[in-house]
Amino acid sequence: IAQALLTQETLTYEQVEALIGPPPFGKKKQVDFIDIEVPANADNVQGNGPSSS
Repeated sequence: IAQALLTQETLTYEQVEALIGPPPFGKKKQVDFIDIEVPANADNVQGNGPSSS
């Protein structure tokens, strides 16, 4: 793993698994990231940020 990290800053789960083998107690549960859209007027939402009163 250290040698691989000298050439790349980060390793994926699959890359680590290829280097050291599968986990002894089965695969880990992986969670997919979702995209969250922020409204265009996010700065104007009430309660968001310091109060002007």
